[in-house]
Amino acid sequence: MLPDNAGELRFDKVEAERNFPDLKLRPDCVGYYGGKSLWIEFKRTHEVDAHKAGKIISARIDCVEIDLKECEQDKEKLREFITQNSENRKWIYSSEYGVGLAEHAASNRNSSKKDDSDLEGVKLKRHFAIDDDSKLIDLRVPSEFDAINHTYYCPNCGNEVVLSVDDESKYTFVHLEENDSCDDEMYLRGTAVAAIHQAFVESPKFIIEVPQYRSCKQGDKCPFNQDCKAPTTQRYDLKSHRYLKCEKDYKFNDVPYRTDLVFYRDDVLKDSIEVRVNTENFYLELETPRRLIDVTVHNEKDICQLEKGLNGFDKIRFLGFNQDSKEKVDPKEIQNEVLKYTVYASGKIHIGLVKCTEIRFGLNRTSILREGVFTKTTGYIDDMYVYLLFRYKMLWKDLCLCRLCCYLKVGWNREYICSRYKTVGTPRNPLNDNSSPKGCAYFRMNYNIQNQESALNEEMEIEEL
Repeated sequence: MLPDNAGELRFDKVEAERNFPDLKLRPDCVGYYGGKSLWIEFKRTHEVDAHKAGKIISARIDCVEIDLKECEQDKEKLREFITQNSENRKWIYSSEYGVGLAEHAASNRNSSKKDDSDLEGVKLKRHFAIDDDSKLIDLRVPSEFDAINHTYYCPNCGNEVVLSVDDESKYTFVHLEENDSCDDEMYLRGTAVAAIHQAFVESPKFIIEVPQYRSCKQGDKCPFNQDCKAPTTQRYDLKSHRYLKCEKDYKFNDVPYRTDLVFYRDDVLKDSIEVRVNTENFYLELETPRRLIDVTVHNEKDICQLEKGLNGFDKIRFLGFNQDSKEKVDPKEIQNEVLKYTVYASGKIHIGLVKCTEIRFGLNRTSILREGVFTKTTGYIDDMYVYLLFRYKMLWKDLCLCRLCCYLKVGWNREYICSRYKTVGTPRNPLNDNSSPKGCAYFRMNYNIQNQESALNEEMEIEEL
């Protein structure tokens, strides 16, 4: 009976302890059926060890392990346990049922951030290692893993690692000798460094896309004194710029730390670029006199992306690189919004955001006293209104001065109310469009507001249209 309720398998012939000298392996049994074969390993006191499992997987040999610990050592009971029960057994490898390193296992590389980044109390399943040819491999990719011909080492600490298989026949790398100091954060960092280094060494091109900003074509003639820019990216092939060398764990004399990676031309001390790798809970904010590519990894899915290089990786920062693009941009592409104000003959003032490319003078000039834009503000709309009222004192006879009046109060619902409206018949909400109490006989200056005039004049600026 096969594991995982896979059903019954009848053999045409069975061989016991046949030797396979090429693999240096001797399975307990080999069963033959329909031109195929299945290795059977029996577990009593010792299970299939990591080295043996690695060779079986590398050779793509279908193999099942049956745990006999729960079965009495009686011939008939053993026969019944093996032939009538599907429990206490697991796949070491199965090409038919997709167990071990089956070809579809590469889809498992898309591990979620939640699975791999929640590192507290949960050991990360490690699938990457360095082989004895110094190549980073992913055991989920069948063509990369070959335990028959290679020994594997941890990308972080460099100690030997072997396969470990759980009860669900899922494989991970573990240290041959337990190493508590090599935690998951350091493993991710070391693996990311190895992935970037390998991508650089093996690729004829090494692309980075540096964020930049294009300035507005009208910048020098902007009527609103705005320095508008649009984001863009500048694509560079480092190798076409003669950055042909890459070193890991390099120590510059002018900084107190060792940098994870450095890209350089002929002289590592000139125009070199540092690469620093961080994780979710391990972040170095250190000053460097060189340009810096700051990479953050959360899980093994990020490592899979970095195997292809830095281009397209989204958790990356470029520090010390030129941020200003030589290319200019049309104002319509930026669509910058400015705060436009309009002072109406009705006594009202309107302030609102308008796209800089759509600003026009008022069509009905007789209804508009002044127009302009704020080029500098405090960020508070009430300050803007008060500033304009002080700015246009010569128009006070035409303007509603309620905002400067000591009787204007803010109600519980943020509604502006004239506190005299019940006694003298003035509008309850004098700032509404339907009310224009300019020239109010009861107006009295609020001196608390008046005292703000000099400060507002220093903090705010306008440009009249």
